[in-house]
Amino acid sequence: MSFRFLSTTTAETRTTIVSIPVNNIVDNLSWTKGKHTIQIGANWRLIHQNYNSDTTTWQSASSNPFWLGGSPPVPTDSNGNSLVPSSFANSYEIAFANLVGTIPSLTNSYNYHVDSATSGTLLPDGGYLARHFRANEYEWYVQDAWRIQPI
Repeated sequence: MSFRFLSTTTAETRTTIVSIPVNNIVDNLSWTKGKHTIQIGANWRLIHQNYNSDTTTWQSASSNPFWLGGSPPVPTDSNGNSLVPSSFANSYEIAFANLVGTIPSLTNSYNYHVDSATSGTLLPDGGYLARHFRANEYEWYVQDAWRIQPI
């Protein structure tokens, strides 16, 4: 059994744009002198994650009539008997709630751009949230390989 509620007449598409450039610089040096081979190396990675999305910036609502308290008024005959058959009760409740325009559930999202430590600016409904993360990774090594006999 499926329940049909009011749907929006426009698309509710969300957009996410992600760009992750990675810069990697690697260098190794080997030096052999007599019985020793000395190796030195370093690796530096700079990773930027640029993330823009409007997935959490839209307001939304639901016309689900089953979240309302009580029941809608039911038409009756002169003896007080319901004119809505019990097999049609759910469909009647949905149709009545849609007809009068009840909206029992709202979801509001408020996002701010932090301007300073003490102030922020409210972003508009559907505005993009920009998140930028950066990672610096450093690695290095020094090793000495010693042999009994020179190479």
